[in-house]
Amino acid sequence: MTFSCSPAENSEEIAPVQPNIETETPQNTLPIIWESKPAAAPIIDIAIGKSESGAFYTTAILEDGSAQTFDMDGIPVARSKPDLFAEISSSKPISVSGTDLIAHIAKSQDDLLSLALVSPENKIVGFSALNTSPTIDTLCEAKSDQPMDKMQINYESDDAIFKAAIDLSTDTPVLAAAQTPNISETDIICGPTQTLSTSAQSLERKALAISKQSQSTLLVTDIQNGSRQTYSLKEGMSVNAPQALSSVATYPDFISIDYPQGLLVVAGEHNDGSSKLSYISMETLLDDFSDDADTPQEEDATNTISPEIKALQDALKAVSEEN
Repeated sequence: MTFSCSPAENSEEIAPVQPNIETETPQNTLPIIWESKPAAAPIIDIAIGKSESGAFYTTAILEDGSAQTFDMDGIPVARSKPDLFAEISSSKPISVSGTDLIAHIAKSQDDLLSLALVSPENKIVGFSALNTSPTIDTLCEAKSDQPMDKMQINYESDDAIFKAAIDLSTDTPVLAAAQTPNISETDIICGPTQTLSTSAQSLERKALAISKQSQSTLLVTDIQNGSRQTYSLKEGMSVNAPQALSSVATYPDFISIDYPQGLLVVAGEHNDGSSKLSYISMETLLDDFSDDADTPQEEDATNTISPEIKALQDALKAVSEEN
């Protein structure tokens, strides 16, 4: 938010008080650790993937329908042809014909389920169609304990959430289960502008829903108690904050010394018109929302918890009771 002031017509009426700079600065900020090189086109969706060697990559879907993959240094390492993809979601490392790949669930330009197959070694992102693929509206978060040769898929179609699985055990991935309506702890989180980070703090399971609130702010909600806070991105000496956010993605576990409790990646457009990825440690958010921290709900928030958050709370409770 930007403020502007005009001098009073009668200068004698100005009180001799220094301006309070802190009131003009957003209360909550997330420091950007690093940023990527500019993407080849505006970014509309992102997802984080891990290779079998333990390397992490972020793959972005661009406005021209291509996919572009960046390594943890923010360097572009692979790209697909245009006019293939519309969205991207969860991933698993796989091997196809002896080549190590990262398979991401994707939505094609014609609204069908597909896979984006990232090969940093060959510097390409391939496209794989799925058999009997249903038409979908948007992809949803899908974190599950599927075997290594299967990947869970959640998606929204005609205002209903569906769950299925992809069989990755052959060179031609196929849908391994018929799609069935099912609401789970992650199915409410759908679309490029929101994500869910479920991580362990000591013996506590912390689930934070992170979503784009405005052009330049994120809304973070603690699923357990419904508390929420708004954050802006804080630029550093060598990195700039994006002015128009477009997509968010998280990885909840240890990545490196810089990201010991996980990674938040935010895509957005900068003042110079370029689109980049901003890399942020999840440690700041987890500390803010720890049980020991004083994190009241936002001033404009009411005591009424939204139906989406209530559904997530019920799902997490059910999972805890099962365990």
